[in-house]
Amino acid sequence: MTTESLPATYRAYVIEAFGDAVKNIKLRSGFKHAPLTPTQVRIKVHAAAVNPVDFKMVELGAQFLESHPTTEDPLRFGFDVAGVVVEAGKDVTRFKVGDEVYAMSNYGVLGAHAEYYELDVKYIAHKPKNLTFREAVGLPLVGLTSYQALSFYGKLKAGDRVLILGGSSGTGTVGVQIAKALGASFVAATTSSRNLEFVKSLGADQIMDYTSEKWWEVLDPHSIDLIYDCGAEPLSCNDVAQKVLKPDTGVFVTIDAFAPIDKAILGPKIHQIMVDPNFTDLETLTKLAEAGKLTVPIDSVYKFESLHDAITKQKSNRVRGVVVETGEDVEDAKVGDEVYAMAKIGHMGSFAEYFEQDVQFITHKPKNLSFSEAVGLPSVGITSYQALEMYGKVKPGDRVVILGGSCGTGAVAVQVAKALGASFVATTTSSHTSDFVKSMCVDQVIDHSSQKWWEELEPHSIDLIFDCGFEPLTWNDVAQKVLKPHTGTFVTIDPSRRSMNRPTVLTSISL
Repeated sequence: MTTESLPATYRAYVIEAFGDAVKNIKLRSGFKHAPLTPTQVRIKVHAAAVNPVDFKMVELGAQFLESHPTTEDPLRFGFDVAGVVVEAGKDVTRFKVGDEVYAMSNYGVLGAHAEYYELDVKYIAHKPKNLTFREAVGLPLVGLTSYQALSFYGKLKAGDRVLILGGSSGTGTVGVQIAKALGASFVAATTSSRNLEFVKSLGADQIMDYTSEKWWEVLDPHSIDLIYDCGAEPLSCNDVAQKVLKPDTGVFVTIDAFAPIDKAILGPKIHQIMVDPNFTDLETLTKLAEAGKLTVPIDSVYKFESLHDAITKQKSNRVRGVVVETGEDVEDAKVGDEVYAMAKIGHMGSFAEYFEQDVQFITHKPKNLSFSEAVGLPSVGITSYQALEMYGKVKPGDRVVILGGSCGTGAVAVQVAKALGASFVATTTSSHTSDFVKSMCVDQVIDHSSQKWWEELEPHSIDLIFDCGFEPLTWNDVAQKVLKPHTGTFVTIDPSRRSMNRPTVLTSISL
């Protein structure tokens, strides 16, 4: 049954060969709607998720899949889908046309990254009423994986103490929340310094920075009932996991099904798992979400035509939550919304009375800023934030120098550095703007017209120098005098600079 007039054909992404995902995944048009089996429904896709397994299947598929795609006989792409039922098979009773649904498909029936998708109802559940399509689609794969890891394999019960390795990954963020929802009395998680507060906000009781702490030394010996590894440290079960797991009863579960684990160590208490997509477990996740016990962190959103950008983002390993690709509906903006944006090179045109722009570049204007104030933020703000957070990896307590503190990027960077927790921020400027820079709570202002900043600062006392295009060549000599050896970082917005053989890190950035 159907009440919607379907287009004669639709578009879908296909895998033409195993190997590089961006190169071998292609958008094709002209697909005809296949007849439904009695237990299938046809979904008009509103959103699809991009998870690590998506691109890894393309890159590593030749190792474990029997069927190899070709240009003439490609495979469809994508596990997680959210959308609306537009047609149902004759034996379908749980769904009707117009129902909002979400699902995770199995390996043999992929196809979420398409405008329409035929799928058996055994994989499908009603979308949580309190989640948008975009939020809901981030849940099936990571949610089912984590729920099955903790409940079915980990046998998590009320009062258990749980450690999650990779707490800011897609499975990790959901895993923390599910562990709490299932009654865990204590949930610890590992992550990087930049994600500590994020993981804490999910309900974790203890968060450990894997870049500076060894979790097996931080946790009490033999105090953990279950370790859930989200692909971060599967081999830890061979040695250090034994130090914190409870003897005889402790369980180690990893989503890395191919890691060379010595199962003789824990015997049946080690589980290398692969998710089993099914609507029963997905309905459990729906109930948790509707009860407010499960939220879905969305890292990035891309339009349907920008799937390759979404894959590139997911492959960057700097993803917090999941990456989502949306269909034709724009959920973020409506007529009358006040917005601001920075256009990408190739999509410029802001000096005009009207401007068409993709929503991936747009966000809502800060409510406390006028249009005149807000428009000054995107370019300099994004540049400064990425320089300090992404490239500079500023963390609480760091000491930062900003070269050019009164320019657009410099003025914003001073404030961003403080907001990220820097304990000390020094900056260079001219004498006539020193009071302006001081007003932004700078700890030390150096007049570049009469002072040499490398002589004013203590030797090897600085974690990060951010050059706003004023003195990029200082990296070659004087910057070495104040940067901490081996760990100090120099970031410049002058993209013509290139890394040299220095004991610190040079990054030249461009948006």
